[in-house]
Amino acid sequence: MASASQVQQEDLLFRRIARRIVPLLFVCYLVAFLDRVNVGIAQLQMTQALGLSAAQYGLAAGLFFLPYALLEIPSNLWFQRAGARRTLLRIMVPWGLTASATMFVTTAHQFYALRMLLGVFEAGFFPGVILYLSYWFPGRYRARTTSAFWVGSVAAGAVSGPLFGSIMSGLDGAGGLQGWQWVFLLAGAPACVLGVVCYFWLDDRPEEARWLSAQDKAILDHAHRADQRALHAQDTARDDLPAARLAVIRDPMIYVLTVIYFAGSCGGFIMNFWLPAMIRDTGVTSNATIGWLTTIPAIAGIVGSLALSYSSDVRFERRYHLAGCLAVGALGLVGTLLWTGSATALLVCFTFAAVGIFGSMALFWSLPSTYLPRSQAALGIAVINTLGISAGFFCPSILGFVKTLTGSVSLGIALFALLFAIACVLALFVIPEKAVTMIRPQPADGAQASAEAAAG
Repeated sequence: MASASQVQQEDLLFRRIARRIVPLLFVCYLVAFLDRVNVGIAQLQMTQALGLSAAQYGLAAGLFFLPYALLEIPSNLWFQRAGARRTLLRIMVPWGLTASATMFVTTAHQFYALRMLLGVFEAGFFPGVILYLSYWFPGRYRARTTSAFWVGSVAAGAVSGPLFGSIMSGLDGAGGLQGWQWVFLLAGAPACVLGVVCYFWLDDRPEEARWLSAQDKAILDHAHRADQRALHAQDTARDDLPAARLAVIRDPMIYVLTVIYFAGSCGGFIMNFWLPAMIRDTGVTSNATIGWLTTIPAIAGIVGSLALSYSSDVRFERRYHLAGCLAVGALGLVGTLLWTGSATALLVCFTFAAVGIFGSMALFWSLPSTYLPRSQAALGIAVINTLGISAGFFCPSILGFVKTLTGSVSLGIALFALLFAIACVLALFVIPEKAVTMIRPQPADGAQASAEAAAG
């Protein structure tokens, strides 16, 4: 039985690791999402300047995700081979340059092309980081750690509104550029800088980290071995075989997880790409005001994500936390259909929905790396993200098409609320127990951990 001092020693080690790598990855993801969703605010001025319809805007917003999804699997497999430092440098510098270049578009087709090119360059970032975190943190720390990284996307929603709304209003006409052009120009530069920072600050794997002692590495290795023994004992004989990876494609539970991720992603994209326009349709005309109002649901999503992930970890429970979040997301989206025409009612409903939407996504990404053995994790995470992130294409495109036909996005939101309800049922009754199993800490002392590491 592990002593209290051993448990405390392990907790302190993983907190130190988190302080070293998670803040930088959080900032990188925040910037990545800013470069994806800046079109949500920019459209308030850009669509009129370029003569774009709602359907054309929705298509352009969604086209980012087609090459992004298609290139996820090869990029994540390359991540596993090349390591985090080189992969993040390769991804982030070109995406930053492409994001800034969007300021030069003058037609819908140019807009489509640059959105797709942005997707090409950014492919592999998110699943690569999820895989990278699994190298450092065993299952019982994964929800809060993944949440601390993933919440960067929610923070982007809180930051993008006031930031880009103020840029559009304050710099409109400066240097002969319109406000929406300044949004794209200034949004891309941080990614280029952060790509270089990641190359010099991160270590590809724990065994390469000079800031960890030999005893630290032994304790970390023991924690991962304990997870693997408890969760994947039946897979160890096949871990090094190509057939073990190909088994991912035939595993029906991978597709169950994908449906849940697809649903949660749709909720996030509704808020990122369409909430500003929905607020404007209630009668709010100031771009800066609209930007600030979008921060309210985003802040609620941040608080909810972190609190729910912490609760899930400390209570050693995943299934009901996840299903509850999906139910809250569905109810919040339904609320936006019942109380229309009021900016206040719209924001109350979206604030409620945001807790469920973003809470479910923060919890979700602790499941695939728990369910899959290490040899299958890179491919499995990439498959789930590739199929699930296609929501980024379908959700904005469907809502744009529905609005062009009916003058409202209500029918589309009703469809996605139903999808959330289906995902809630899957979380309660279909997700395999292995995906939500959490192993309680059983750390070895330094000598035992060192012996296990040497034997391995």
